[in-house]
Amino acid sequence: MKTSAFFSKNGFVFLLVLTLAGLQGCKNQDVEPEFYLSATIGGKAWRANVNNSQNITVGAAKVNNYVVVIGQQKTDKTATLVVIFPKNVALNQSVKFTESQPSTLAYSPDDLEAYSMEPSRGGSGTYTVTRFDEENQMVEGTFSGDAINIKTGAKLKITDGRFRSQLFDVPPTTTPAPNTKR
Repeated sequence: MKTSAFFSKNGFVFLLVLTLAGLQGCKNQDVEPEFYLSATIGGKAWRANVNNSQNITVGAAKVNNYVVVIGQQKTDKTATLVVIFPKNVALNQSVKFTESQPSTLAYSPDDLEAYSMEPSRGGSGTYTVTRFDEENQMVEGTFSGDAINIKTGAKLKITDGRFRSQLFDVPPTTTPAPNTKR
């Protein structure tokens, strides 16, 4: 009798503690936003967190035949990450950043430094577009590689890159023909 009374009383307390701990754990967990741009850069977690004009932290635009994904993070200085790839990229295939099918990743931790995954600069990396849905205006994918500081040549490892963004149309750019009278 004493054992069952002890278990009933303490079992309830134990269950209550577990429930509260579970709720506390849920309360403190980061909920992934609908749109994101994140990576591990130089061994540190990086996530875009500055809202743009659309009130989202990452934006993607179709510009001519390319998709440009961009996000900013403000710590003590504003850092920017940009991923550019052709609009006609094959889905769910790992693709190298290359000049032959222009694509790149650029990262700037502040106003003074800039890194690139362009092979012509010594960078290398891959990206995979897992969703490109023009009808529902969504783009999603992953990326990783070695970016090169464009001034010093120093290497910066970028891993676990991920993005999901609303996709915006940008009208094609046109330039007036030279020597044209207006």
